[in-house]
Amino acid sequence: MVVKIAMPAGGLGKHLDAMHEFHARRGMRARNGPHRRHNERDFISWCFSDSATAETFAAEFGGNLISPNPAGADGGGLVSDPRQGV
Repeated sequence: MVVKIAMPAGGLGKHLDAMHEFHARRGMRARNGPHRRHNERDFISWCFSDSATAETFAAEFGGNLISPNPAGADGGGLVSDPRQGV
């Protein structure tokens, strides 16, 4: 599971520290996906091995919950979670 977060102007600041602390409290290593730029906006992706942790992270820090596309469906990639309205 992936949580994609739009970067605010000026960066994440102390929120980035809190995001790393989120992982540390759970004994997890923070894993980021590729950074993306779309319509003059930067996005950062946080990767999780389970949906419950990804949902908790998204609830705490915002962003869009994205799940891996099943292999073979369209050659791979990511799909937005329809519950997130993305």
